[in-house]
Amino acid sequence: MQQEEQEQKLMSKQKDLLILYGSQTGNAKYLAEELERECIQRDITVHISGCDEYNIKFLPQEKYISTTGQGEPTDNMIKFWQFMLIKELPKNSLQNMEFSVFGLGDSRYQLFNAMARKLQVRLLDLGAKEFCDRGLGDDQHPQGYYFAFDHWIADLWTKLQQKFPSKKINIDYSQVKQLSTPPVPKFKISFVQETSEIKQHSFKAYTQLHSNHSLPKEYIACPITNKSLLTSANYERETYKMDFNIQNQNISYQPGDVLAIHPQNQLQLCLNLAQVLNLDLSQCIEITVNPEHKSVFKNPFPRYVNIYDLFHSWLDISGCPSRYFLKLLSFYTSNQMQTEKLQEMSQKTQESLEEFEQYVLKEKRNIYEILFDFNSYSQFPLEYLLESVQLLVPRRYSISSCQLKSKNNLSITVGLVKYKTDFNRQIFGTCSLFLKNIEINQRVLLQVIKGTMQFPQDITTPVIMVGPGTGIAPFMSFIQQRVSLIEDFILKNKQELPQEIKYNTILFFGSRFKKDEYYYGQELEQYSDCNWQQQYLIQLMLFQIIFINFYRQDYFIYGLFERPGLKNLRLKQD
Repeated sequence: MQQEEQEQKLMSKQKDLLILYGSQTGNAKYLAEELERECIQRDITVHISGCDEYNIKFLPQEKYISTTGQGEPTDNMIKFWQFMLIKELPKNSLQNMEFSVFGLGDSRYQLFNAMARKLQVRLLDLGAKEFCDRGLGDDQHPQGYYFAFDHWIADLWTKLQQKFPSKKINIDYSQVKQLSTPPVPKFKISFVQETSEIKQHSFKAYTQLHSNHSLPKEYIACPITNKSLLTSANYERETYKMDFNIQNQNISYQPGDVLAIHPQNQLQLCLNLAQVLNLDLSQCIEITVNPEHKSVFKNPFPRYVNIYDLFHSWLDISGCPSRYFLKLLSFYTSNQMQTEKLQEMSQKTQESLEEFEQYVLKEKRNIYEILFDFNSYSQFPLEYLLESVQLLVPRRYSISSCQLKSKNNLSITVGLVKYKTDFNRQIFGTCSLFLKNIEINQRVLLQVIKGTMQFPQDITTPVIMVGPGTGIAPFMSFIQQRVSLIEDFILKNKQELPQEIKYNTILFFGSRFKKDEYYYGQELEQYSDCNWQQQYLIQLMLFQIIFINFYRQDYFIYGLFERPGLKNLRLKQD
């Protein structure tokens, strides 16, 4: 009841535009927030919300809606999309609504921006009118999705000017950027004394991070019990098998499911950032919504949190900051050259976008490194950090174990993300580095998410799997399950397996070098015909393991099916 009253209160606030976003990695959320900021600069009142946080019963009452989203229905868009697909919805349900859609995608994939296209069609089906043409961002563009977004938003201002002729909306960016004072911050921060009650509140909020990511349930803290290096000891690439103890946690999973892990930033980075901001990690703050801010939004932060937890577990301080952060920082730098450079990179011109890409995106500079480079500021407000740096989002790993084999164990396969930029800067992936450095028995916040990959339970169903590199993870889970089911069948029936099971499970596994990257090689070869130990399995080899050297450029998966023994393979049709 209280939640419904809060929703009614939010909806009662007058607004010109509703902004909804569906975001998995945080990119669509960031673009929605950039649109929100630019609307406020143009005196457009907005309400911004994740799709599933928004009460969809109010949708027919909305006049103007802008949506941002990625290729598939994201975690915070599933309920929204399921409702939109209800066949019984009248064709005129949204006849009073006008909308525009911007999608994020990757043109390397066949279903480029499929979700944005589907949403556009469904809104039109329900009677809504499109007041601004759809925009489709492409991660493969040299300037990323920013390129298409900047063009789409420029068209949006023109169309909104027609809708709101009394407002000065259709002004170009050269006029907007001349704002000489910092904008009103979205949050208010007060420094408070940390108490045991505040600590308890902060920890509870931490385990309920799912509400920010629209995950189905709370995180569970489980200890890591083992880390096994799957690559050779001195090999440049590191891949690990990591085991978690899930005993007494009421966790169940199937092959194809994924594990969402909430990462943490490295302690040294937290210390460095606190130092340049003149903060102490032990300081505690109270975070509330600034009533003077013109937008309506949900506060994603706990009310009380110390600086250490904020930097370590809430903010993605390891990632690249937004153009908006550079713009905010430019208000506080005293060195004119630094101020001008920050303003240049935060502008919406082709040259500025290319410079931002070179300095920030390609070099993967984080917020501390930028503050270190542009160090002529006296004090950068923490309030602006909260709205210009994304939240840490969970990272997903395919589960590579089988609960039939080990009830209280859950395993994932983690490749350490490690590379050098054009300027020879060493970059690590946030979550993979966190997992590599974690101590045995240390607890990790995690939860199992239902996967989209479905495997057959029938052991007679032929299966072909292609899993190069760490892509083998879900197939290890399935292979272990199939072996367990076959062993149970033999023990229960005391008879040989059906003839059709021979060679009916085929795995294509590949990497650059077999001697260095043959993940789970020993285990896999235990399932081959020459390694079955039980007499009743020697004659009935179940699995074929075909190793592919993907370092060779002339290998293509479809060509492998021309190999002897595979060319005449017949799969059971559904």
